[in-house]
Amino acid sequence: MAVEFIDVALALYESHVLKKGEFVLVSGKEASTYWDVASAEHYPKHRDTIIAAYEQMFDECEPFDTLVDVFSAPSKFTAILAYKRNLSINTVREPKDHGYITAIVGDYKPGDRALVIEGVLNTGGSALSAVKTLENHGLVVQDIVGLIDIEQGARETLTGYNLHIVTTHQRLMDFYQKTQRGS
Repeated sequence: MAVEFIDVALALYESHVLKKGEFVLVSGKEASTYWDVASAEHYPKHRDTIIAAYEQMFDECEPFDTLVDVFSAPSKFTAILAYKRNLSINTVREPKDHGYITAIVGDYKPGDRALVIEGVLNTGGSALSAVKTLENHGLVVQDIVGLIDIEQGARETLTGYNLHIVTTHQRLMDFYQKTQRGS
């Protein structure tokens, strides 16, 4: 099923992904909007649309053996995508000093081609950190797929990697304003 921009925009809107207020992003920047992509996991109809949008981006990617989510990415989406494609899923975690200490959780081996899945890209710092961790463990990363690009430097930060974006913050905000869904 081909997913159009309007399908994704409505799915995100109707699953209350866009939050307004005062937020501090992972990058440390302050923002008046926040895209809580994980909220869409609770709406089956919209979850399926977002899954299909991610899958459409896969067609643009180099071949891959495993899917990887970043500690800040929506894991349930990545898990569903991995299940549908019969792929392993790996998660790059934030460093910790207790319990099972590992930078990557999952089933992988050096040489595996990893496709990194992101929910929202702001500066690209989290994605780049994950990519470097994967590469340091012998995985090969060529592509990163993101749902929403905030357009605050991710493309520049991730130079050298193929960045595939479903949509952008500005395009969504323009659509919501035009259709009287935003303030």
